[in-house]
Amino acid sequence: QTKKKKETNAKVAQTKKNLKDVTITETVEGNVRNQQFSREQTAKSVQKNTLKANADVTVSETVEGQVRNQQFNREQTAKATAKKTLKDNADVVITETVEGQVRNEQFNRDQDFKKMQKETITNLRDINITDTVEGDVRKEQHTREKDWKAAGANQKKENTSFDMAKALFS
Repeated sequence: QTKKKKETNAKVAQTKKNLKDVTITETVEGNVRNQQFSREQTAKSVQKNTLKANADVTVSETVEGQVRNQQFNREQTAKATAKKTLKDNADVVITETVEGQVRNEQFNRDQDFKKMQKETITNLRDINITDTVEGDVRKEQHTREKDWKAAGANQKKENTSFDMAKALFS
């Protein structure tokens, strides 16, 4: 391992000795990099000069700034008006209005109608309904219809136990 290391170091030393006298000339890659560097330096200096020149510039009002200012003032005025109106109306005493009177009358009418309905129901509890001719006729018809339906149902039951063969040969 030490022998290899010594050989490597010797080779490196020899290469360095040989390259001492070599003069490096310009290359295409070196020229391109040099141009890029100078362009970058120029752009940076222009930027610095622009910032220095604009340091003393005073920005005047713009159209957008004026519009925003007007909108802000309008909004503030509206808020102030709303606050003032609330403050002024704090001491206002509300008196009767036509609409309030009409609604009151409607409410009273509705309450009277409900009260009358309750009284009518209470008073009608004591009434006895007597039989009428029409009621008797309806009861008779109902009874007749029930009997007819019962007879039909009984007939079905009788027909289920009917034996056709016995009927023919008996």
